[in-house]
Amino acid sequence: MSMSVLALSQAEPSSKESFERRTRQQKIGQHYIPSDLNDAMKTLDGIVPEDSKENYVSQSEDFVVERLFFSFGRWLAINWGLYDGSRFSLYLQKLGVDQPDGQKELIMRAYHRYLNNKDLDVRDLVTRYKRQKVVQDSIRRSNAEVIETFTRPAKDTLNRG
Repeated sequence: MSMSVLALSQAEPSSKESFERRTRQQKIGQHYIPSDLNDAMKTLDGIVPEDSKENYVSQSEDFVVERLFFSFGRWLAINWGLYDGSRFSLYLQKLGVDQPDGQKELIMRAYHRYLNNKDLDVRDLVTRYKRQKVVQDSIRRSNAEVIETFTRPAKDTLNRG
């Protein structure tokens, strides 16, 4: 006796489909995803313990970004979907901050300003990111190794023979 089995599999969504789905969600896992920077500041204000806020405020903006980049910054990236996409990462990309590390830094600087009752100055934060990206790209290119250089004759566009 022979038996035929029909197996159906559900195809994994493409990374683009997954990103688009994630950008429409208000929550990913157990974490609320802010819709914009002001929402992010209010959300952080509600979840960061008071003693941590006091510590954050008492240090310079540069110091907290450098010191907490791989702890607080990593928490932001993982829980707010900066690596895999979320509505907040899409919002930051539309501002011109397209890399998760730059997004983390922008959020951390904005939160420091927020806690110190300063203007968030989003334009300054985005400009700072873009300037740093140009410098990093320049360094990366200057350290690149040329594998091969070649020339080819220009195509004769008048003579189609």
